[in-house]
Amino acid sequence: MRTKDAVTMYPLTGVLDVAKVKPAAFNQHLYKGVLGPALEGAGEMSLASHVSQPMRGTGVVRGGGRFVTLEGALVLGVFFRLVSGGIPSPQALRMAWTFLFLGETGNGIRALVPDTPRPAGKLFPGPGDTFLLAISGSPSETWGDGDGFAFVPGSDLTADKIMEWLDLHSEDSAALCLVNLSELVKGLKSGLDGLAPLALEVDYLPGTPAQGWPDAQSDPVAAFLSEYTTRDPWGRTPARDFYSAFSAWYAAWTGAPIVQGKDGGKGTNTALSDALDALGVRKMKSNGIMTFAGIRWSDTQTAKSFLSGVLDLE
Repeated sequence: MRTKDAVTMYPLTGVLDVAKVKPAAFNQHLYKGVLGPALEGAGEMSLASHVSQPMRGTGVVRGGGRFVTLEGALVLGVFFRLVSGGIPSPQALRMAWTFLFLGETGNGIRALVPDTPRPAGKLFPGPGDTFLLAISGSPSETWGDGDGFAFVPGSDLTADKIMEWLDLHSEDSAALCLVNLSELVKGLKSGLDGLAPLALEVDYLPGTPAQGWPDAQSDPVAAFLSEYTTRDPWGRTPARDFYSAFSAWYAAWTGAPIVQGKDGGKGTNTALSDALDALGVRKMKSNGIMTFAGIRWSDTQTAKSFLSGVLDLE
């Protein structure tokens, strides 16, 4: 069931400035890295409820008008600090996600000292700083999702304990990345205080499959997307092809063609573009033609059969 909650969110451009991340670096990880699927809601580490889709009319031009929750800002801050420290981006995202949303029980390999609990999204209690210790470079094939990094109170950060921890990972020597999470979190929160936040309504879709679309049972646009497309942050579907395919499907779905006005269908196309935008599918120019970004045609036999007849696709 879809629910909406009003949450405080910050403009992405401001968050990137505070985290000292260049927009080009963000876009690189968005379109060619792990942030794209995470922001589209795919996979277990979905940031779709913490980083909005690009919004129009917000007065924010750079960054596509995205807005970010406090938790989302902290995930991005930790992620980019780890990437700059030599941690591969898939592992950096998992570490940042673990820090914000999963607690440290103290009894796993992530802990340098047993029975040292840390609540999810929190620093260790006490006056000392909290650190994230991570093994740089490509992870070992034998590691689990929680291996190769540890959240450590400053008092536990000794050479002997680090060597014992490395030995558990079968690493006699390894390059390490050490991040002072206490300083990082304090700096990010202080910087966010200088931004102008907005109270925005964000969709939460518990249990929605990665390929699912809200209201696919009742909304014709969502129904078409669910049956004939696949979410893909790098996907670019020609707008003209999409209009043609949707019009043919809609006629079969309702038993009547789409009613086009005197403008030759331009108004209809605009309405369809707005409906897609509301579902997070952005219209953009790619290789000189207008496309819908974030989707591609599905590889199912049903989709292939329908599209080959409508668009003459091979």
